[in-house]
Amino acid sequence: MIFVKGAYRRLFNYMLKRFAFLFLLVMLYLPLLGQNTIDRNSSLNIFNKGIKLLESNNYAAARSSFEQYIKTEPSSEMMAEAKYYQAYCAMMLFNDDAEYLFENFVEEYPSNSKSMMAYFELGNYYYRNNKFKETISAFEKVKAYNLSPEQRFELKFKLGYSYFNLKKFDDALANFKYSLQAENEFQAASAYYAGFIEINNENYEDALTYLKIAEEKDTYKNVVPPMITRIYYGLKDYDKVISYAQSVFMEGRQVKNVGDMEIMLADAYYFKEDYRNANRYFESSLERKGGKSTTQILYKAGFTAYESGLFAEAVEHLKKAALDKEATGQYASYYLGLSYLRLDNKPFAITAFENASKQEFDASIQYESLFYLGKLNFEEGRYSAAIPALTKYNQSEHASINREEVDALISESYLLTDDVNAALEYIESLPVKTDKVRRLYQLVTFRKATSLFNAGRYYNAVQTFNLSLEYPYDKETTLQSYFWIGEAYAIGKRLEEARRAYEMVLSKDPSNTSETTLKARYGLGYAYYNLKSYNKALSHFRFYTDRLRSNSNQFFYRDALLRLADCYYATKEYNTAISIYKLAIQAGSPEEDYCNYQIGLINGITGNQSEANRYLSQVTLAKNSVYYDDALYQRAELSFENGDYNRAIQEFSFLISEQPESSFVPYALINRAISYSNLQQTDNSINDYKSIIDNYPRHEAANNALMGLQEVLTNADRSAEFSDYLAKYKLLNPDGQDLSNIEFDAAKNLYFSQSYNEAIAAFNQYLRDYGQNSFEDEVYYYLGESYYRAKEYENAIKAYESVVKIPNTKWRNRSVRRLALINELMGNNQESLEYYARLENIASNKREEYDAWEGLMKAYYLTGKYDSTIYYAERILGIGTFSVNTQNLTQLFAGKAYLAKGDIEEAVDYFLSTVNTAKDVNGAEAQFLIATIFRDQGQYQSSNEALFDLNENYGIYEEWIGKSFLLIADNYISMDEVFQAKATLNSVIEKSPIEEIVATAEEKLLEIESITESEIIEVDTLQE
Repeated sequence: MIFVKGAYRRLFNYMLKRFAFLFLLVMLYLPLLGQNTIDRNSSLNIFNKGIKLLESNNYAAARSSFEQYIKTEPSSEMMAEAKYYQAYCAMMLFNDDAEYLFENFVEEYPSNSKSMMAYFELGNYYYRNNKFKETISAFEKVKAYNLSPEQRFELKFKLGYSYFNLKKFDDALANFKYSLQAENEFQAASAYYAGFIEINNENYEDALTYLKIAEEKDTYKNVVPPMITRIYYGLKDYDKVISYAQSVFMEGRQVKNVGDMEIMLADAYYFKEDYRNANRYFESSLERKGGKSTTQILYKAGFTAYESGLFAEAVEHLKKAALDKEATGQYASYYLGLSYLRLDNKPFAITAFENASKQEFDASIQYESLFYLGKLNFEEGRYSAAIPALTKYNQSEHASINREEVDALISESYLLTDDVNAALEYIESLPVKTDKVRRLYQLVTFRKATSLFNAGRYYNAVQTFNLSLEYPYDKETTLQSYFWIGEAYAIGKRLEEARRAYEMVLSKDPSNTSETTLKARYGLGYAYYNLKSYNKALSHFRFYTDRLRSNSNQFFYRDALLRLADCYYATKEYNTAISIYKLAIQAGSPEEDYCNYQIGLINGITGNQSEANRYLSQVTLAKNSVYYDDALYQRAELSFENGDYNRAIQEFSFLISEQPESSFVPYALINRAISYSNLQQTDNSINDYKSIIDNYPRHEAANNALMGLQEVLTNADRSAEFSDYLAKYKLLNPDGQDLSNIEFDAAKNLYFSQSYNEAIAAFNQYLRDYGQNSFEDEVYYYLGESYYRAKEYENAIKAYESVVKIPNTKWRNRSVRRLALINELMGNNQESLEYYARLENIASNKREEYDAWEGLMKAYYLTGKYDSTIYYAERILGIGTFSVNTQNLTQLFAGKAYLAKGDIEEAVDYFLSTVNTAKDVNGAEAQFLIATIFRDQGQYQSSNEALFDLNENYGIYEEWIGKSFLLIADNYISMDEVFQAKATLNSVIEKSPIEEIVATAEEKLLEIESITESEIIEVDTLQE
């Protein structure tokens, strides 16, 4: 509101003139009142006192006098004037009842000459209190002829200003124009507001006329320049915009809202393609506004900075403008990408071009962005992202310019990408497959097969390796395809198929020059070994070890030495076997206890009992050895076979007491019983035979025990005792294929045909019908397996626990392993740990021991016992004879344990080893953890680079891809790169197939919306 100074002063002077005249009349009239009472004189004195106080601007005292007069002379002729002055004083004092008093006056004295002035004063009161509707209502009742010329100008201006505030611009303009007729106090203000209205009406010529009038007054000299500039801008007279604005600046005026004026000046330079001057004023204006403006202005500021070679400044503006969802956002994203390129920031440029390529406002910008997007992704090694961008670009009419370059980039990307599905789809879409394409097909299918193999999908891997072999252009790829087919079959224990695949490797490389061929020798050796063709296995293991003995990369050299020695042992070349076992020990084999056991065993076979005992005793020194009970039994067996029954009894007794759960206990009992019998210790012999039948009724030793018991009892003349044990044996070992056997076989067939629910019902029915018999442990085991396959874990646990409770069952170890695994799957980490620890104690072979170590490693990690995690990880890695997947899993957990302990350096070493070993899910997690370490250290760019590598190398693991993009967005937010963060999250929402990942991305996107809203002004004041 413009408060017009002096208006009330003029009104007051006018009133004083009226008061002087009235006062003169009163003085002339007083002599005629000589007969009036003293009271009347007193009342008049009060009225006159009020006039004098009013004249001296003492409105409070004046009001008090008039109110006293009103009370003493309610019927006086001067009462109307007294009430008028009372209201006037209240108005001048800003009293709350001024409005009420004026309204009462007008209502009580409608025909009084002062009523018109009362409406004028009442309008002023409303105006002063910003009650514009009431102002208009009061002023409209004033008769203009009752006002002086100055008062009329005042009334019209205030009417115009009231209409202006009510947005009734036509009425406002009509009243403002009245004050423009002649020079008056309100002329400049009226011209200012009239010009403002006419600008909005786009009547620029009239607006310019009015504003030029206002500009002549000091009050508006520094106010109207932005408005006049706006007029020239609206007329698109950019030369006038520049000349006028520059003249104002040259005069050194302290222009209000100079930032708006600078924006228009900058835009004028922009349209004239004078980008350096445009950028100068865009920057100045934005600095005044704290960097906030519309996306259109931010785009222009960024564009002019780009054209001026100020790429860092361009980025700061364009990354805000690129958030616009209209055409401005597409243009800004494109030039943002170009600016990042000039700053050699290719990762950020990729995001900018990707954003521009998704928008269709300008097709040329869209496809040009696709070209840059594909090319930059290729240069950054993001081949799977390069392909779709370049392919889409190639489908456009814009592609002709770069067709040859794009075709080359697409082809090379497919050779290097892990997105093999897209590569195959591309190849299959080609109408003609040239030799180059066929070579590409071989490599792509090979990569896909390798990914399937690493993911444990061996059947699909074999199928895809066979596709790769359709075009055997590259020899090494062909050799590796056959080799990995052999590996897949070997894992599936399909040994004949594995053997044929390995032999194909040898046939394709008769000169044995490839390392793949050497690896195939190792695989072929194992295939023959497991087929028990030891002579054939021997030749391959010998070839393999001979080649690797002096090789720096020894692959599985030490393990191959063990198998070579085993083959010599199996073919009874004992001396050679011993020498190879000793060679394995010298080579640092982690299975030294196995080598010593085998050497002891061979010496026992060849009759060298002292050497046999020496080597077997070395094994028994380590109670945690998986061969501990084997060595104890073999040492006792040597004494037994040499007729040293007393020593044999001692050693068998030691085994039975030390290793009560050992699988050798039944045999030890048999041989101890025989030893007792040979020493005429009949009762001890009978007790051992009975112990076997009581505790191992289903074991193969039970039959021998029954015959031995019969013989000893007969010799002791105690044959009557035999019948009870015979009956017990027959009960648990029924002869022939009776109905129970048939039903058990039928239930197992249901299990093997994967009809798990039907198998569960059949096994449970068998247990109800037949209860305890020789198959009870096996029934419970397969019942547990059926529940496990059906994911009924609680019931599976009960079944396996039933197996474990049965003494001396051969299904014990398998059941304990399953109990450990199921508890692991259910998150029962402590229970899982306990079962894996039990499995470690009862392991009867290295495979079971490895399984126990792996389980313990994971269980200790999940229970927060990181030192124990590392201990078992290092034990596994120290053995070395395991699959690549096992190695990766072990390295990953070791790294995670070190990370949890705060040993970042060790953790990173293990994670890098995991990443470098194989491209499997463990590698994906390790890569992600490396990125989180960088983030925690504040190295956000390094974190993102690690995550981009994850996306390129582990594209088939959707969960880790989704998590990586979420972390990339978090890094961008920490880097204050809101545009990059939003673009990344939008990409996740568009592409991720995992609902949880998408939901998290949407939540993060909402969180950062407020960041961008604070940076952008929504309403633009300039034209496009």
